[in-house]
Amino acid sequence: MAVRTAELVCSLGVAQARPGTPVAIAEKEAVALIAAAEEVVMQQPVLLRLKAPMQIVGDIHGQFYDLHRLLDFHGLPPNARYLFLGDYVDRGSNGLECMFLLMALKVILCHFDQCDPHASLSRL
Repeated sequence: MAVRTAELVCSLGVAQARPGTPVAIAEKEAVALIAAAEEVVMQQPVLLRLKAPMQIVGDIHGQFYDLHRLLDFHGLPPNARYLFLGDYVDRGSNGLECMFLLMALKVILCHFDQCDPHASLSRL
């Protein structure tokens, strides 16, 4: 199954929903997205050379709506650059939604940059 990442990002755009509301993602979409994101990440080097300016984002902790506010405020890639440091899922109620959104953006950027591993991660 091909990943329809653009549609998935749109379906994860739930800024008008009440915080804590689960986002519906089909199991087939989730499996395909995980496989596509794994392929992108495996192509990238361990040590990255990143270009400034960029937003450095610390712990998200599954706070999906805070992640949305951050992306709304600074803009979506490729118009804004981000470096996410980790702790995506351990406390908040929407950890999977955070991971799926970040993975979908990563896959989209890979296609935008023709899978240049240096360019794609410097933007997300």
